Amino acid sequence: MTIERERPSRPVGLRILALILSSALWAPALRAQPASVGFGAKNRVLLSDGRLLDGQVTALDGSELTISGAGGELATVPAGELVAIHGVAAESKRSARALLVGGEELRGEVLGGDEYGDTFLLGSTVLGQRRVALDRLEMLIFEPPEGVEPIDPERLELPEDADEVLFLRTDRGFDRLVGEVYRFTRRSIRFQSDTEEEPVGRRFRELVGFGLRGGFEREDEPTHILTTRTGDRIGIGEPALRDGRLAFTAEGGESIEIEFTDVTALVALGEGRQFLSSCELQNVEQSSWFGDGSAPLFPLRVDRAVDGSLLSVARLGGGTGLGVHSKTSFEVVVPEGVTGLVGTFGIDDSAEQLSVRACVDVFVEHDGARLFEQSALRIGRLVSLGRLEVEPGQVLRFVVDFGPGLDLGDRVDWIDVAFVR
Repeated sequence: MTIERERPSRPVGLRILALILSSALWAPALRAQPASVGFGAKNRVLLSDGRLLDGQVTALDGSELTISGAGGELATVPAGELVAIHGVAAESKRSARALLVGGEELRGEVLGGDEYGDTFLLGSTVLGQRRVALDRLEMLIFEPPEGVEPIDPERLELPEDADEVLFLRTDRGFDRLVGEVYRFTRRSIRFQSDTEEEPVGRRFRELVGFGLRGGFEREDEPTHILTTRTGDRIGIGEPALRDGRLAFTAEGGESIEIEFTDVTALVALGEGRQFLSSCELQNVEQSSWFGDGSAPLFPLRVDRAVDGSLLSVARLGGGTGLGVHSKTSFEVVVPEGVTGLVGTFGIDDSAEQLSVRACVDVFVEHDGARLFEQSALRIGRLVSLGRLEVEPGQVLRFVVDFGPGLDLGDRVDWIDVAFVR
């Protein structure tokens, strides 16, 4: 039976820009840490020459960044050498999550939507109220009720023949409802399933999420990736840091300003730079301590730790990366136009809550030769690769192997590893 649906007619050519982020004013100053950074650093700064600096970023603009060391000494470096700034690790706050096409994410409270069902408003603790267009959305995860554990978005798959799916909360997980969203209200979503004759309002607390197929990538190119302390992760333009405030331009051109203490990570993109998390991984091998062919405790994840949380080592956050569990290895072909590999790694802070003590061996190889090796790595250290000289076309192998003992707790984050000029 064909169901005719009544809904407000949309203005012709209506194309709502999805997110509006901000501009940032930034400046850093740090002490060089040749091998690793431990607990207690205010910021850590990764540079394209492989140095990892520890201190407080105090200023940043298009030409240079300034860092203040523990003794008050100032260091200034060209802004073009910046790879990433890491700040306080993101909080694990319960909130709704808007997952956007291209990997961006906003977190906060859903505050309703427009009458046509094209957008909804999300209140971010750090970024303020953001209007999100449905044509930029990949998945909206609703905040679970108190006492209910969140469901991993990786489990929420859309059927092949469905473009819009509502995931209904059940005692043992969720059910899928295929149909079409009509609009968001302050506490519910009006959704008409393929078996219903009219839209039905369903409260957010009854829902796990809403998935959409066919969304669009953002139209403008960001210069940086910003992660906030509440878990927002967005592309921004031309950040600047001044007087403790970061100003930047969001998607759509809106100017935004936030406290720099709300920054978990700021990653610099640009020509001649490719991050490991965006590379094609080849010959991925994952196994548990029980041997080849056995499933790892957690599979590899992109831009997340293996448990789905945001990247965090030594209580400071990361911007991009891979979360893996021992034993994991993969290969990457060095892209064109680069000469070096820089980046950091360490055991994710989530392992600190476990009763076991993680310990791993980590190394990077090329053609059987080890370019870098770190043995018996334990929690609380962020290790720098330094700068490894590479050539386009080389195949590098990244390995996280078992250290002494079993593999329990061996959760490793490769953080902001990048091929650079």
